[in-house]
Amino acid sequence: MPDLTPSQLSNTVQSMRGFAGISCTVSLATIITVIAYKRLRSTLNTILACLAFSDFGLAFVLCFGTNYLKNQQACYGLGIIAEYFFNASSSWNLILFFYIFAFVVFGGVKAEWVFRIGVYYAWLLPLLLTGIGFIAEKANPKLYPLYGASSLQCWITGNGIFWWYRIYIYFIPLWIHYFGIFVFYLCVAYVVHKRSEESRGSVNEAARKTAEYQKMLFWKGSFIVFSFFACSVPASAYRICAALPDTCKYNPNLYMIQGIMQSWNGVWNAIVFALFTRWYGHLHLDETVRNSEAKSTDSTASNMEHKWWVEPGKKILKTSEV
Repeated sequence: MPDLTPSQLSNTVQSMRGFAGISCTVSLATIITVIAYKRLRSTLNTILACLAFSDFGLAFVLCFGTNYLKNQQACYGLGIIAEYFFNASSSWNLILFFYIFAFVVFGGVKAEWVFRIGVYYAWLLPLLLTGIGFIAEKANPKLYPLYGASSLQCWITGNGIFWWYRIYIYFIPLWIHYFGIFVFYLCVAYVVHKRSEESRGSVNEAARKTAEYQKMLFWKGSFIVFSFFACSVPASAYRICAALPDTCKYNPNLYMIQGIMQSWNGVWNAIVFALFTRWYGHLHLDETVRNSEAKSTDSTASNMEHKWWVEPGKKILKTSEV
């Protein structure tokens, strides 16, 4: 931890706790909204609700910090929770764009398989990574407690060899997820752009609506992932700089930014969820596609609708349900 003035440390801690409290509230509101309103229970919103749960768990830990916890075991427990939800948030962001990629490129049926596999991946991988910490403690008693009081919150102890375990069981998986998200993002951006160009001037209204929906899906996922990068990249940058001598190892500004941004992610995700649910509520693709199926003789457009939008045997979702 760089040397912060008492004022800098106080401002950083108070900002973290303030945003974390707001993040807890809005993340919980997102989860309740998806559960309460049946029309909003699409697969993508279910993924967002799981992401909100991860944000809630992480923000809950950040609300406590370390100053209010006099019991070392309590901080040890919160450190375990923080490690789990740090990785869960990272994993669900990857699954989010993997699902969008599968939906746009392969259709709804394949995307549902991605979601089902993603549920196991996003909840079990963090469990495995957190368990590695327990194994390390058992293998080397000098590492106990691996989880406990960090500089600003309860997580992995930040001194000496403990610092490297943050790299091993959080930042390396995080950077792998960065790469995966970036690849899926480029693929979806290319396909959505191509299909938008193809739909221009089409006489088939369902084809145009489908292209518009895919574009909305891409932007919705983009804003969510952008917030993930904005909130986690400063911490990654700080870790990289801290590992290099004579760079920004003791840069207090970068340290303050990465601390504050960790608690912001849940707030941004809830805003994106609310805005896209509101803005695109006027698009009703059910009726458009049904009319197209009844009247259109354009087999190419019909095949596109089924491949890219309609999931056979299931209700066609309205855009407000995404």
